Amino acid sequence: MRKLVSVFTTLLFCTMVAFSQTSPVSGQIKNEKGEPVPFATVKIKGSNTGVPADQNGNFTIQAAKTATIIISATSFDKQEISVSNRTTISVSLKATSNLQEVVVTALGQTRSRDKLGYSASTFRAEDVVRSAPVSALDGLQGRVAGADISTVGGQPGSSSKIILRGYSSLSTSGNSQALIIVDGVPFNNSRLGSFNDFLNHGGVDFGNGLNDLNPNDIDNISILKGAAATSLYGSRASNGVVLVTTKKGRSGKLTVDFTSSAVFSSVGKLPDFQNTFGQGWNAQHWKEENGSWGPKLDGKDRLWGSVVDNSRLIKPFSAVEDNVRDFYDVGKEINNNIAIRGGNETANFYMSYGNIYSDGILPSDRDVYRRNNISLRGQIKANQFTASASLNYINKSGKTANTDATASGSSTFENIIQTSRDIPIGDFRAYKNKFFDVDNYFTPYASNPYYSLFENGNTNQNDRVFGNIELGWDFSKAINIR
Repeated sequence: MRKLVSVFTTLLFCTMVAFSQTSPVSGQIKNEKGEPVPFATVKIKGSNTGVPADQNGNFTIQAAKTATIIISATSFDKQEISVSNRTTISVSLKATSNLQEVVVTALGQTRSRDKLGYSASTFRAEDVVRSAPVSALDGLQGRVAGADISTVGGQPGSSSKIILRGYSSLSTSGNSQALIIVDGVPFNNSRLGSFNDFLNHGGVDFGNGLNDLNPNDIDNISILKGAAATSLYGSRASNGVVLVTTKKGRSGKLTVDFTSSAVFSSVGKLPDFQNTFGQGWNAQHWKEENGSWGPKLDGKDRLWGSVVDNSRLIKPFSAVEDNVRDFYDVGKEINNNIAIRGGNETANFYMSYGNIYSDGILPSDRDVYRRNNISLRGQIKANQFTASASLNYINKSGKTANTDATASGSSTFENIIQTSRDIPIGDFRAYKNKFFDVDNYFTPYASNPYYSLFENGNTNQNDRVFGNIELGWDFSKAINIR
């Protein structure tokens, strides 16, 4: 860990030194008709860094006096222009007649889409974060043909899975999920929690490895389908590959990006309940019954619940129509992210911090998820030599409610629906009250839902560090080593 921090600090220092040896170069990009070309890409030749032009084709980039600038845009031919001690340049791009789309297939490798031997889908950063997701895959649900992308647990921070072209194994040891690659390195996407059967149903779900990534740090995601992808990553890629490329620094003036979003949720659909008959069985009122098969509701006061200290509770024999819905709260999710990037043609850096707070629809904070992401990346380039490093730290914590009956007798939702229509569930929140505790609950066939919620949940605290160091040498345009 200390060595990784030292390497990154060195790269960041070299970035600052190299950054000070450049000056800003501005210009406007137009087409052959003199019309602005919006959002073109401006890069320094021999560097992986660049800046985008704005909607009017204007740009400013930090460049050395002897640097060469490469301008490219969709539907136009690339153009190279020498800075030659200038601070302002004008660019006119020529429309191209040969359009080809390239796909990232591996670290530092791209291929033309029409030359691929397998299906591939690529999504840019704006596609991933458009709905302010917690997980990198949440923003792609329903958008990838032949892919099943879903959330497993249903609570904040639950695992996300991606199955490409169906399940390949039903065995206990089989794994049908795609291989996750982050910046060229296989990524541990295992699920943290426990399972109750061989299909990994039920149990406790604290999320899988892919949830640790900050979606705002992602530059693009390529999904490679088909067994042909194994030629790149071996047998582990037999179920396909999800190739994640993160954002890097870029040349130009220092930029700061800040995004914030808030999402609120509520229960959309509940079972349909009848409100004609109350507690009992066979049209008779039985005080221990958890069903609503008793006499018709007449609104008259009636004793109910267990006898405790020679006393019982009394209430109207009337339906509580929003009984189940009122049990749930309004869920909220707050997502904040700030990123700083800068650099020039020889060095660049990227730093970001992301914070997520998500509290689900269950009462109190029994289904809460918190995550903090810190990312640091730097790169330097000198002639044919390239060095880069990245460091990511994730701190996350969460609480989950018991959602499976086999874990401790009954789940929260099972206890809710085993409450007669005339009994107010909200009163049970005082689950230590002598009439509602585990010894004197009104029915022996179920438990107080608030007891299972507050006493049978699980908590998690997790810290994770990952990253990489890359050294490269370009022998020529056709041969390089990483």
